[in-house]
Amino acid sequence: MNPSLLKRATTTFQTGGVKAILQRARIFLRRRFYRVVSPLQRMNAEVCGIDVPKEVVAACMYKARFKIYNRSRIAWNATGSKSPTFSAAAIVVDQNGETYEAEQAHLQRDMGPGSSCEIDLSVEIPRRPGKYTLRVDIVRENCYWFTEIGRVVFETPILVTTHSVSLFTSRIPAIDITLDITNKCPLKCIQCRKTYFETFDEQRDMNFDLFKKISAEVFPHARSVMLSSAGEPLMTKTLFDAVDITRSYNVREISFISAGFHLNSGRAEKIVDNGVTRVEFSIDGASAAVYNKIRIGSDFDKVIKNITYLSEYKKKKKSRTPLLRFNYVLMKNNIHELPEFIDLAAKLGVEEVQCQHMVIFVEGIKGEALIFDKERSNLYISQAKDRASRHGIRFYHPPLFDIGEQHTETKSVLDGKIWLQEDQYDYERKTHPILQDGMQLCTDPWRKLYIDWQGLVFPCCVWKEEPLGDLRTSSFLEIWESIRYRELRMGLTTGKLGKSCAECSVITGGDVNNEQSYFFGQN
Repeated sequence: MNPSLLKRATTTFQTGGVKAILQRARIFLRRRFYRVVSPLQRMNAEVCGIDVPKEVVAACMYKARFKIYNRSRIAWNATGSKSPTFSAAAIVVDQNGETYEAEQAHLQRDMGPGSSCEIDLSVEIPRRPGKYTLRVDIVRENCYWFTEIGRVVFETPILVTTHSVSLFTSRIPAIDITLDITNKCPLKCIQCRKTYFETFDEQRDMNFDLFKKISAEVFPHARSVMLSSAGEPLMTKTLFDAVDITRSYNVREISFISAGFHLNSGRAEKIVDNGVTRVEFSIDGASAAVYNKIRIGSDFDKVIKNITYLSEYKKKKKSRTPLLRFNYVLMKNNIHELPEFIDLAAKLGVEEVQCQHMVIFVEGIKGEALIFDKERSNLYISQAKDRASRHGIRFYHPPLFDIGEQHTETKSVLDGKIWLQEDQYDYERKTHPILQDGMQLCTDPWRKLYIDWQGLVFPCCVWKEEPLGDLRTSSFLEIWESIRYRELRMGLTTGKLGKSCAECSVITGGDVNNEQSYFFGQN
């Protein structure tokens, strides 16, 4: 045997990577099996487009409705304990054969031979204008069934154009909405803006009648709704009422962010039973000593106990949802615990971990920024990447700092990460360092909406100017098609940027080596 190959195999086994190798081997063999067996099982389907866009704006996401018929001799299982399960996906193909896949949508119910169902699919539109083909495929355990056997069950041409007001307003794209049902949070986290600029007495819940008005106007256009970003939703009495209302509008993804301190067994069970699809927990340490020092007012052991119950109840109910995600703010106080944090996430059944550098709101926390400790930051992020790869956890992290010869991050964005196809499109649509061929510098004003607890509307989470509208006094369409929104979108397609966009580090590629990128509202 090749000595180098034997050494690699031995190292992989010793570091626990054999689990990942076996998982990939099973996927490979399963796909080869379906390639041979599918024709023998007479797998067949018919897909008809009910409401499918023909001309769309680049870099947006659209909803499309299809009717799917099971013409095969086998049943298609939906969600639940039966395995394997089936879903559907819309795929955009360019003239060179490159594919752009949106999220898979699980079938609403089991489908026996000869049955049919209608389904809404998200269509991810490429950034570059041109002629494309839209296809639909049936997915079974991440195997694209008809693509595997070289068949097409549905396809139609679509034209992707640069931004135009008439086209954009004639069919509103699918929007990712962040809506704060509260801005209350009793914690005093050292990295949080609320700690320095708000008191708890100033914090409020959203009026629920206002929530109902917003949901009726906005949610029919929503692909996803996040019910918190600047507060603790588990403190509100109306959280699960809000979840029920959101689900009634057939929103694909319903999520919220929590510190986990106010989670308990009853709320954990409601999260699973009421159809919340994703929960993100903000946890900035792998030990009580580090965590409690950063998240003042919380308790590490209690939070971990709460999340453990949620994860175990999810397994008990054999539920796919909610997807569990940990958020980790990187700073000098906790960077050394990042690898152990990945281990903790794996132990608790967490599927994704996202970390980001701390934003400096006040001079007093400037010393915590890792731009002043680049070597340690690179070391522990690299170690965490290896741990995440070994555990099979999706790990989203900022690029490594450029420190000369040691910097290797730019060689490959795939290095050390469990990287799925949709991750690349998600990355590309967020950061566009140059303006070319009609591609927007930033796509948030086309596909995202931020609504605070008062009903004020913002185009993104780092907006520094006056809000673009107030849903207490204006309708969603009046704001979405307003002159200010039009000017914002036009500026991002022509390069004529306003204050917020001109100072935004995301538009410039999120340069981790630029010290100014770490300061909010400071020049």
